[in-house]
Amino acid sequence: MRPDQPGGHSVGRSAANVDSRGDRPALSRDEGYALLANRRRRYVIDDLHDRDEPVGLGLLAERVAAWEHDVPLAAVDSGQRKSVYTSLLQTHLPKLEAAGIVTYDADRKVVALAPSADALERYAASRSNDAWYRYYFVGSVLGGLLLVTTWLGAIPLGRVGGLVNESLIVALFALVTLGYLLRGGGWEPGALGRR
Repeated sequence: MRPDQPGGHSVGRSAANVDSRGDRPALSRDEGYALLANRRRRYVIDDLHDRDEPVGLGLLAERVAAWEHDVPLAAVDSGQRKSVYTSLLQTHLPKLEAAGIVTYDADRKVVALAPSADALERYAASRSNDAWYRYYFVGSVLGGLLLVTTWLGAIPLGRVGGLVNESLIVALFALVTLGYLLRGGGWEPGALGRR
């Protein structure tokens, strides 16, 4: 029996898994992550998120190319723009449109964020919601304990105590920050934290 026939089984989407408008099955977690797995699609979604109106495909391709090559919009060359334009048209926009995230008007060559695009927000948030705040919290607690114990005289550091404490605390936070950045925790422009 086929999955789309009564009594059949489907993977990822079910009748109980329908978006708030009720006309399209809601994205499964795997589908949401798959859509966000590609940097170009994240750039498209971020760019459209920042606008209240449809964007021309040419301008969208130019903006994505500028982000990809880390250059100002005016510095994007025709080869970079064409490469992005082609991949958006042939690959990324069809995927995003099929998932109900964007709408693409082929006659006018404009792209807009669909109302159901908000469904991706929870996947984007969970992608960037790592445990680094815990490391910073532990660093704060350890730094505070070091200061309190030195202030109470439990750790005799003499006249250099303040400088040693300050240096240890700064070094602790520098290490945590370095670890965060090395693991890809830095932010790029955009609401969804393109990574």
